[in-house]
Amino acid sequence: KQEDGSYIGYGIDYLNEIKKYNPSWDYEFVDGNWSELMVLLRDKQIDLVCTAKYSADREGPYNASTGNGGYSYSTQSIGQVQGTLYTLEDNEDLYYDDYNRLSTTVIGFLKGSLNIDMFEKFMQTYYQPDYHIADRSTDSAYIRFYDNETMLTEALHSKEIEALATEHMAYHDDLRLIAKYGSVPFYFMSYYGSDLMPEIDNALSAIKADNCRYETDLYEKYYATSSIHKSPLFTRDEVEYIKANPEISIGFYPDRFPMSSYDKKTGELTGITEELADLIFDSCG
Repeated sequence: KQEDGSYIGYGIDYLNEIKKYNPSWDYEFVDGNWSELMVLLRDKQIDLVCTAKYSADREGPYNASTGNGGYSYSTQSIGQVQGTLYTLEDNEDLYYDDYNRLSTTVIGFLKGSLNIDMFEKFMQTYYQPDYHIADRSTDSAYIRFYDNETMLTEALHSKEIEALATEHMAYHDDLRLIAKYGSVPFYFMSYYGSDLMPEIDNALSAIKADNCRYETDLYEKYYATSSIHKSPLFTRDEVEYIKANPEISIGFYPDRFPMSSYDKKTGELTGITEELADLIFDSCG
């Protein structure tokens, strides 16, 4: 949401593309955190939410005794979402792929998000079979819950938590990526029995047929500068190596233009290889 009250983003662009196939539609956007929007949707006070991960417990008619159901999904996904874990740039205690350390890291999650299930399953499958998050709604020694992404980010900057768990569709450009886990499709979601879904599904089929790269193009438009693409993914051992070796000598061919070329008069080295080395050095800090 911008200062003038208008909205931009991946989901907004997708909705506007769908409108081309349903020109009589008008959109009204409603603010709220995920838990609030889910209740509004179930109670038919809003018609649609974007980028919802699939859960069998959510689909179908609402069952008041179990609290399950009440929602329907588009038959086609509108993208793929991956779980991500970020920490502060200057945190020297957390590094990429350091999953043993993550089991005792204070991590913040969004309330009501399926992200916590993705993270737990990933830890159990690849790193610690006995890793378990007992309560999905109550803070514990290493798990904290927050209403929205802003509160989650503020908690990280105030060092209330050591890392925040989110998805690669949540834009962050000033944090350091320390883990990627899981990958699931996401969908448009409406209340159960919504008559919007057949029209949305028809529009999605037409969009994908007209441009099979549509979702890729949208992602590149909004996320090219996100930390998930900018952060160098260094493990603890790699960071220690860099600190222990601040200067590295590299040999170049002096007369292999355009790969590398050395000007004896100016002492300047130019070429593709030299530029790649500069990019690597910049990324290493």
